Amino acid sequence: MGAEELKHQVKLEQWKEQITACRSSGMSVRRWCIENQVNQKSYYRWEKEILAAATNELVPMHSQTPSLSATTFAEVPALPAQPFKQAEIVASIRVGKAKVDLYSGADASVVKALCQALKSC
Repeated sequence: MGAEELKHQVKLEQWKEQITACRSSGMSVRRWCIENQVNQKSYYRWEKEILAAATNELVPMHSQTPSLSATTFAEVPALPAQPFKQAEIVASIRVGKAKVDLYSGADASVVKALCQALKSC
């Protein structure tokens, strides 16, 4: 690993910490960036890179498409149409490599269906 790649890895780790802090703060990204004096465009650029890196770790190198046998589907009840409002993540559930973010105002039946789907992972 060269010096530039090492510097990039260090910066990536620093941004992972910042993104985790933001997402677990209960604030919107915009508000968190303002309060922490972080450039919002930089935040989203690094978040995109971190998510891409995480996705690449989940997909085997020899196959860029996950096998259908590894895919689990859950039926999620439809909710009545409501005007869009920005919700905050109130909890994240991780089981193995699966992750679900729960937003404020999530319907109990949706949360139940997601938890049942995660049990099968």
